[in-house]
Amino acid sequence: MKSTIRCLLLVGIAAIWFGTPPLYAQEYCSLRVKVVAPNGKRPEAQVEIREKNGRRIEKEQAPGHDVTFCDLGIRPVTVIVGLKECEVVVSDVYLRWGKPYTLRVVYDQENCMDERPPTPTPYCETLLRVNSQDTKWVKGATVKFDGRTWVPLQTDEAGRALFSIGKGDSVQGSVSAPRFETTKFSVGCSEPKSQEKILMLRKK
Repeated sequence: MKSTIRCLLLVGIAAIWFGTPPLYAQEYCSLRVKVVAPNGKRPEAQVEIREKNGRRIEKEQAPGHDVTFCDLGIRPVTVIVGLKECEVVVSDVYLRWGKPYTLRVVYDQENCMDERPPTPTPYCETLLRVNSQDTKWVKGATVKFDGRTWVPLQTDEAGRALFSIGKGDSVQGSVSAPRFETTKFSVGCSEPKSQEKILMLRKK
């Protein structure tokens, strides 16, 4: 019995002497999420935590208050603020044992709720970019469209001119500029999208 007690005392002294870390920590909250609007206000918002093991925790941030998650592990988590299709996702938020972490998330809820009317007719937003043989953008080039009543366009300082084409339609035209040969172009729109076409002008 005495030898057993002596052994335990020696183990305890050795642990203290060699600085063995304790297997417990003081109570702490793993993660604090602070949701802030662009204007600095603290809105009401849904906050979801996803752990690597598949566990999910959802809480609501009350206006002016943080949301705390105190029972997380030490593996990185994903933080999702807001509802689907109007959310901010922060991946791989690292956590440390015994060290609380505060995550600040800017959430523009008003912008998400801004419902814009759908475009009446599907179309392709088309950007024509005009440059020269030495890859310099051509400012002031004239863009004309064949068989249409569209007003001719002028390229800006970066050689750009923007126009739209209806789905299933195509546009032909020409680009001209002083000291350059007139160049033909053709652009189509099979599916609604944003598209660009670079057109190179040759010097006369």
